[in-house]
Amino acid sequence: MKKISFFIFALLFLVVFNAVFWTVGAENKFSVWISYSFIHIAWLANVIVYLHETATVIHDRSKTVYPVYIFSASYLAIELLTGIIFILIAPDNFLITLIVQLVLFAVYLFCIFKAVGAENKTEQNIVALSMDGEYVRKTSQILKKLCLCSGDTELHDELDRVYNIISSSPIRSNAEARDYEMKVMELSEELDKKIDTLEKEKCLDLIEQIKNYAIGRNSVLS
Repeated sequence: MKKISFFIFALLFLVVFNAVFWTVGAENKFSVWISYSFIHIAWLANVIVYLHETATVIHDRSKTVYPVYIFSASYLAIELLTGIIFILIAPDNFLITLIVQLVLFAVYLFCIFKAVGAENKTEQNIVALSMDGEYVRKTSQILKKLCLCSGDTELHDELDRVYNIISSSPIRSNAEARDYEMKVMELSEELDKKIDTLEKEKCLDLIEQIKNYAIGRNSVLS
């Protein structure tokens, strides 16, 4: 519904602006057409950015605002005001019109690229945080389950030690720590599948490996 309303408003804006422009009969000068063209460029950029941002929100429900679109809407408003001023007051100033329009467009592009970069970085941080939490949560669950199911005192004590190390591990991570995390998760899943069939010594060896990788991961982050 919001998208339909936006397109109705956008088309209405375009129709009204062009109707007023051709009715008033602006001077047929190159500087006028520069302002006219840049207003339409701002309108088109506004529509494209809105479509991109709303499509992104559909895939990521955590987003509730459209910071990139705010820049585009602001640029359209400023461009409309500036363009009308040049069309009505200074239709003969070709060079000044061109310079101002290019500067506004350059500032707009700079803001858009900065905003998009900030959005992408935020998304990467969210994904990274999710992966970090998955390491601690999933591995801790496996080890806790094995502790509760283990009937051997030595195995139980070793599993409990590793569980305490991992469950108290920092959530944050980095590229180097992820290598350790992958090994810990891989070995934990292997232990979970084979603990009932492996010999005790092999189980203890797997637990020791998990512990060493978990300690290594934490030392990288310390």
